[in-house]
Amino acid sequence: MLLDEQITPEELMNIAKQKGFSSNGEMFSCNNMAKLAQYAITLINKENINFCVKMGGLFSEEVILELLNGAVLLVAYDADFNHSPCLRRGHTAHWALVCGIIIVSEPVESYISDPNNVYVLCKHGKSRYLTAWSLNVLDKSNKNLWEFSPKKQQDGLVYTLPEGGIGGENGIRDQFLIFYGL
Repeated sequence: MLLDEQITPEELMNIAKQKGFSSNGEMFSCNNMAKLAQYAITLINKENINFCVKMGGLFSEEVILELLNGAVLLVAYDADFNHSPCLRRGHTAHWALVCGIIIVSEPVESYISDPNNVYVLCKHGKSRYLTAWSLNVLDKSNKNLWEFSPKKQQDGLVYTLPEGGIGGENGIRDQFLIFYGL
């Protein structure tokens, strides 16, 4: 989604497996997602794309201003049955591409003074349509990614988990990627 499908999902999956980031399509490390993104950007020879891993502060003035200026985010969150953000402690962790922002009304104080005033436009792999989510709700879901699903631990498959788990500093909790120049 981020690279306009210039690399297929299968190619990215193979790269992630070769690099040891994933076994079955899972990506539980924001740092490994950044490494995969860097590798993919290099492969398609895109110039002037910069990005970094951010820790915390998804629902913040800084991030809102970056989005208003054209930044794009890649954010892990818990996906509910309709794929919107929820709070399941990481048991249904998924990634979304935040590619736009809606400010309902110009704030009197700051953008974060009203959590119901800021929405983001997102894409995710479970739908071909854009969806609008509250940035505050997405932030809460991202901060709630504490543990790998106990159900998946018993499904017989091998998963690649970062040292310290998904809620640790090498995981996906309270972290996201921010891209400039897309």
